[in-house]
Amino acid sequence: MTIEEIDRLSLGYMVCHCYEVTLGDILEAIEQGNNTIEALIYETHASYGCELCQSREIDKWGDRALHLDEILAYAEAKEKQMA
Repeated sequence: MTIEEIDRLSLGYMVCHCYEVTLGDILEAIEQGNNTIEALIYETHASYGCELCQSREIDKWGDRALHLDEILAYAEAKEKQMA
């Protein structure tokens, strides 16, 4: 997803269906300093189940529209825009 597409999503958008982790949950975890995939998984439990929300490489069939690695890249890009 592009930055613009992610911007249009609600904070309630479900990223991890197994553990019901939302985009807002993940962005909050990033704001608290969890800025690696491993830290996000540990903090939010996203990807503890099927792992499809972790990355497009794992989600080979495209079952998820948004992944943790994309959200991290999004947060980094937004931070640079604000600097």
